[in-house]
Amino acid sequence: MSSTEKIERGATAVHQLGLQGAAIDALPAEAVPATRAEAYAMQTRYAELEGQPTLGWKIAATSEAGQRHINVDGPIGGRVLADRVQADGEVMGAVTALHFGIELPSSRFTDVTTAGALQMIADNACGHRFVLGPAAEDSWISADLFGVSMVADVDGPSGRRTIEGVGRNVLGDPVAALTWLANELSAVDIGLAADDFITTGTCSEPIPVEPGDSVSAKFDGLGTVTCTFVA
Repeated sequence: MSSTEKIERGATAVHQLGLQGAAIDALPAEAVPATRAEAYAMQTRYAELEGQPTLGWKIAATSEAGQRHINVDGPIGGRVLADRVQADGEVMGAVTALHFGIELPSSRFTDVTTAGALQMIADNACGHRFVLGPAAEDSWISADLFGVSMVADVDGPSGRRTIEGVGRNVLGDPVAALTWLANELSAVDIGLAADDFITTGTCSEPIPVEPGDSVSAKFDGLGTVTCTFVA
């Protein structure tokens, strides 16, 4: 077998294992590289099969402990492929703006407490209407969103009252909720698209309203969103 054939077989094996999420003890005997040059040629071909450009490189086993961990006698280099690079700060690296909003949920079930999670998902998770407020002040970028407080003032036929909330009511942190959604959709092969907005959930108890009521929600000086309900 020629070196070119060996490189092709080895790279194809690594590529296919990645697609399958599988692991093996070693490459097939006929595909084991004999030299570092052959090994890097196999790595190059693997990157081609992955269909991703190389954005950078990594150096593995630069410490003695690292070398012992994978049983090598010195550092080795590897490619950082484009689709394996995540923005710093998890999902927040992909967020371009923060908007506050007021969700107006509704359900097709008469009793949401008996429908169960799967039916509620089929029911669009009580999705109905949503008031998307203006972009928040730029200071939100350095804010700990779990600590952002909300004060909602309601005025109208249902009475005048104030409701308070805080970001940590959203799965402990709105960032955690955003991460959860990205993972949840990815698990069922649904991807978030550029320019999508994500409402991470309510930071207060649901607020009952009546036709004619107005709601104004203020978020720690970062922004305000308002809504008036008409008959």
